[in-house]
Amino acid sequence: FDFSMPIYSRAPSRARALFSFDASLMRVRLGGEHDDEDEFEQLLSIRRGQIVDISHCKKEEELEWCFGFLPNGQSGWVPRSFLHVFEHCTIKLPERFVATGHIGSVSGLWCDAKMEQAITGSFDHTLRLLAPRKQEVQRILTLSSSIQSIAVCSERGLMAAVCPDSTICVVRLDTFEVAVKFSDPYRSVSSVGFGLQGALLMTGDTLGTVLVWALSSDVERVRLCARLPSHTAAVTCIAVSRDSTLAVSASADRNLHLWKLPGPGLSPAQASEFWRTHHSARCVLRGHRLGVTGCALSNDTALVLSCSQDASLKLWSSASGRPLATLRGHRAAVSSCCFSPSDTFVLSASSDKSLRVWLAADCSCLCVLWSYFESPPVCCRWADDGTTILAACEDGRILQWQV
Repeated sequence: FDFSMPIYSRAPSRARALFSFDASLMRVRLGGEHDDEDEFEQLLSIRRGQIVDISHCKKEEELEWCFGFLPNGQSGWVPRSFLHVFEHCTIKLPERFVATGHIGSVSGLWCDAKMEQAITGSFDHTLRLLAPRKQEVQRILTLSSSIQSIAVCSERGLMAAVCPDSTICVVRLDTFEVAVKFSDPYRSVSSVGFGLQGALLMTGDTLGTVLVWALSSDVERVRLCARLPSHTAAVTCIAVSRDSTLAVSASADRNLHLWKLPGPGLSPAQASEFWRTHHSARCVLRGHRLGVTGCALSNDTALVLSCSQDASLKLWSSASGRPLATLRGHRAAVSSCCFSPSDTFVLSASSDKSLRVWLAADCSCLCVLWSYFESPPVCCRWADDGTTILAACEDGRILQWQV
């Protein structure tokens, strides 16, 4: 995309839009159907970092802010009225290709705080260790079956991957080799989450049961602590808070369950006693019309985020379990969601081939990120650096946006 050239595009209203860029300024002019530049009316000029009063703009669209182009090719905040033009043109928001290689849909995505490493799991039976900055695949680990979900504990340098053949693998990140492999002999495992700095592992199966496992300090032994029958359909996602005090499980039965987790340093007898007294969920979150596909907890554990096949997201209070807001805008099922590191924003990926960034305070959609590729995003993650968004597509591609 050459930002030094004017770009002409046909808007749905049969008007023409002229986008011009120079070293420090972006101009958008809207006019009639003719190509004569004299007929274009300069609508707005935005200097980078400048706050502009847009009350004079004669546009009927809501004056919300979204990600748009800046002269250096990066994305920045512009009024949402421009998004109406962007959505119906061939212009796409700037993205960066990271890696490919998977021949199946990506089922899990993780990246470290410095964006030096990223990990993907796929239905093609492989885990891949990526170097996003170098745009290369560093290591590949092949498992016995397709990978349904992954979870990473960076504090202990561990990753867990679950497969539909009931296999659960714990992988060391430094060697990218399997440290311990175990299974639930009765059910197919569908989701996984880490807690207590890697000492506790939670998995969900296709029958709706949440299992709690304890990992030894040398990661060579695994002990089943509790089997928590809760959901009436497959568990699709498990999220654990950063302080390991709460966990949330999402299910195709349209509900979410909140779980209280034990404190660190408990003996096996104390842990068993804890799960006997906390055998049921602390509260059940009900409100989605179709199955819940993903969930997340805010860093302060005050909010629960969920996404569903009903094309909506919901914010819940973790204290009361009550729904606080519903985020609507996607036109198809939402497959993944997460909070930004500051809990200010919410990121969602949908089968409508877009990602959306929402403001958590008022649940307004700030921007829509479109992909160059036709394949929809299935996983999304907001990196801990606060400026990088990663998305994994159904065709195996990994994309990156700088915000």
